[in-house]
Amino acid sequence: MCRSVSDLEDSVKRRKVSITPRKTSNNYVDKTHLVLNKHECNLCDYSTFRKLTLISHMSSFHMKKKNCKCSECDYQADKESHLKKHKERVHPNVKNRKFSQQDHQTDQKTKIEVHRNNDDLDLKNHKCIHCDFQTNRKNNLKVHMNSVHLEIKHHKCSLCDYQTSQMNHLKLHTNRVHLGIKNYKCSLCDYRASQMVHLKTHINSVHLGIKNYKCNLCDHQATQMSRLKNHTNSVHLGIKNYKCSLCDYQASQMVHLKTHINNVHLGIKNYKCSLCDHQATQMVHLKTHINSVHLGIKNYKCSLCDYQASQMVHLKTHINNVHLGIKNYKCSLCDHQASQMVHLKTHINNVHLGIKNYKCSLCDYQASQMVHLKTHINNVHLGIKNYKCSLCDYQATQMVHLKTHINSVHLGIKNYKCSLCDYQASQKCHLKVHMNKVHMNKVHLRKIKPK
Repeated sequence: MCRSVSDLEDSVKRRKVSITPRKTSNNYVDKTHLVLNKHECNLCDYSTFRKLTLISHMSSFHMKKKNCKCSECDYQADKESHLKKHKERVHPNVKNRKFSQQDHQTDQKTKIEVHRNNDDLDLKNHKCIHCDFQTNRKNNLKVHMNSVHLEIKHHKCSLCDYQTSQMNHLKLHTNRVHLGIKNYKCSLCDYRASQMVHLKTHINSVHLGIKNYKCNLCDHQATQMSRLKNHTNSVHLGIKNYKCSLCDYQASQMVHLKTHINNVHLGIKNYKCSLCDHQATQMVHLKTHINSVHLGIKNYKCSLCDYQASQMVHLKTHINNVHLGIKNYKCSLCDHQASQMVHLKTHINNVHLGIKNYKCSLCDYQASQMVHLKTHINNVHLGIKNYKCSLCDYQATQMVHLKTHINSVHLGIKNYKCSLCDYQASQKCHLKVHMNKVHMNKVHLRKIKPK
């Protein structure tokens, strides 16, 4: 049966489909292709495309509103997603889906795969071509490349020169350095940290003594790879990129430079000893002082003599000074040489400038160092002499005095010779006394003797 032309036209009209192009969302174009962030924060540099996101930013970062509270602990978050991640990481027992091989639990299937790769199979497929860094996520490798090898650091601190490749690192820096926010407290001591990873590192290194990173060039051990690199650069390679603008001091880390400025140039010492008047710029220096001075703990022993030190750097200085005779710091006013810059400064203040800030309360004695004042009090006023000679009844307040006694009296070693007569002395100070007493008077008499 043939259909008429009019019937066919009516059928086509009834089945005609509109092929007009779909309207593209202006918001999608602006957001994806034009990257227009219309809403900007008035308190920081944050900007976003959505107004709701800006409101969330203001509430969480500036107003500190955190409406999502954890039912298991005191943790609070501004977003439900952050609370879920917190529960997944800290309280895994409250989750529903269980992993068959371990007790690890999670809400998302993708995190099961990540857990399997991380904990069970230890798969780290993304490797750095420049170093030994490995990770199981590609994004972590990109962050590593940009921050470590390319040194791309887009996020700058507005209060100091600190730069970083990640925004969260900048926030942690601001909270820790400028705001002093340290929410993680050690249950074994007074240490506080701004991050949980720093608290764990503190517990492992200080209380448990766990140091997994060992130096291949010496016996140094570190709790973190970054600290091992700093040790290698500063000690073995001599790389010190941070220079003091007030003196010739150089450091391998910015924190060491700040400590130097606060200690030497500003005189800021916030850590005070409860047993004496000693003050320190760092807690670790105060602990070293307490262990060495008050507790007598000296774990570093010299293999060439009986010397003991509380720090490795003091033992190295002793070996270079006493046994190797290495004294790199020379006085420009006399022939004195020192193994450390601080000793040279003490010499200049004491001998050439006559600066003696430590005064004895029992007599008129003055000293340029606290250790000299203590030695004076123990020797003169208290009569404490702990170092005894095994060859005679001589006693000394210091080991160096006992060695001088043995060399001069029992061994007959007198290295200081008078250029005007045959007099010899075991100490330079004795030679000076001889010169002033014997020869200076004769020279003076010759000059004033009338012709």
